[in-house]
Amino acid sequence: MIDFSEAVKRSQDKTDFRIRLKLIAELRQFPGEQSQQMLLSILQNDFVFSVRLAAWEALDAVGVVQKKPKIVRDHPLMGFLGDIRFQLIRMGAWAGDGSFTN
Repeated sequence: MIDFSEAVKRSQDKTDFRIRLKLIAELRQFPGEQSQQMLLSILQNDFVFSVRLAAWEALDAVGVVQKKPKIVRDHPLMGFLGDIRFQLIRMGAWAGDGSFTN
């Protein structure tokens, strides 16, 4: 049986994401209303993608329908800037200069 007051503390512990992953594994073993509410909270509020995904998988296994989490980029321009950096690296490699690789 899970001590839910301790589980709440563990779900809010942001020092190590593996603590929250272990908690999700434990919550899967004891399905119930409290477990589902805690998994929903983790799914909606955690900042680590693998933790959100594990919570979604646990909820999906018991039939709770939620949107699958996606990796969110910090800003819409990050993808564009990453593409520019990639092109600069290619140009530097083509020119024989590795100065853009760092």
